[in-house]
Amino acid sequence: SYSFGVPVAQVCEVEDREDGLAVTGLWIAAEVGRVLDPVNIEAQLSGGALFGLGHAMHGEITFEGHMPRQSNFHDFRSLRLHQTPPVTVRAMGSGGPIRGAGEPGLPPAAPALGNAIFAATGTRLREMPFARGVRFA
Repeated sequence: SYSFGVPVAQVCEVEDREDGLAVTGLWIAAEVGRVLDPVNIEAQLSGGALFGLGHAMHGEITFEGHMPRQSNFHDFRSLRLHQTPPVTVRAMGSGGPIRGAGEPGLPPAAPALGNAIFAATGTRLREMPFARGVRFA
C-alpha cells in the first residue's frame, strides 16, 4: 500500500480453528523516512493496523428507516483483546523526510487479512465485513 506518501507492507497470519478463524500474527514494514522515535512509530503503525483489522472483520454501518443505526464507536463491534494478534513492526528508516506513521498502517490491513483467510481456507471473500462470510474465534 502507498498511503499518505508512505509505502507500507503487511502480512497477516490466520489459523482455522474449531471455534472460527484466529488472527495469529501481523507483520508490518513501512518506509517512514527519518526514524526519530521507533517506539512511537511501532505504536502508530500497529494501532492503525489493528483498527483496520477490526473494521475488516466486523465494521459495518446499517440503516433503518433511512437513518444509520450506528451513531458512534460505541455502536460498532471492534477487535477484541483476545482476537488481537502479536504485531511485529519494522520501520525502514531511509533518513529521508519524516512522514506520518498513524494512518498508513490502516489501508493494507483488510487486504492482508483477506489474503490470509484465502490461504487458510481456500475461500476468497469479496464483501466486508468479513464476518459476513466467516466466523472469527
